[in-house]
Amino acid sequence: MIERMSFILLLTTCCCFSADKPEITSITPTNNSELLQDTIEIELQYYGMMCPCPQWATPSDVNFYEQNIPNIPMDSLFLTIQATHDSIKYPFDLENWERTIDDTFKFRGQFWKHKRTWITEDGITWNNRHFVFHSCQIIEKK
Repeated sequence: MIERMSFILLLTTCCCFSADKPEITSITPTNNSELLQDTIEIELQYYGMMCPCPQWATPSDVNFYEQNIPNIPMDSLFLTIQATHDSIKYPFDLENWERTIDDTFKFRGQFWKHKRTWITEDGITWNNRHFVFHSCQIIEKK
């Protein structure tokens, strides 16, 4: 019974959506933050889980995760993002964002060469990919 209630709580938490800008200031990196040399464009969706955890993934990774909950570790698919400079707008600060849960954003930037290992205030350790972006725009729905 407790396992079932835990699963329902996890599922409810994972399905929640938060439009708040993800906080990255409390993350303490414990590894090298060297960037890969190639600048790429990547399409990502925010999967608001109401927790200090990696919450961005490609649309196909979000779909894969939803079909395999709870068998897939979140940090194997989801990533954290960070703007290269304070003047760069985060996705939720874009003027044309209409705050819908399935919006996809196009980012231009670079991945860290190594995964980012960090510990949340409540002691959870994450080891996920980290993307540093120079620009971001919403992808118009067709």
